[in-house]
Amino acid sequence: LVTETDSEIPYEFKGTIEVDEKPGLLLNRIVHIFTLGALSKKEADVVKSQLKSKLAKKAKLYSPDAVINVEYSPDPSDPRFLKAKHVYAKGNMVKYKKAYTY
Repeated sequence: LVTETDSEIPYEFKGTIEVDEKPGLLLNRIVHIFTLGALSKKEADVVKSQLKSKLAKKAKLYSPDAVINVEYSPDPSDPRFLKAKHVYAKGNMVKYKKAYTY
């Protein structure tokens, strides 16, 4: 689970993880120009999805239950999010606390 929100389930913090992506590919810029930016929100969602996927893959090395409080730099609503050479996602890896032990 990779999410931008905090968890309501009690957890133990296991560390921070960060990944990057290159959204400013030529194809993305061409689409942006020809659609006059109409597809920008959809493109930002695709880049966010790619970043979340990378976070999940990298987090597997540490075996957390989830990556929470994911933040993006620059913010996805900022036009630089799609124009930057690199965008970043950072989140907190957590292990959920067990209520009972067997």
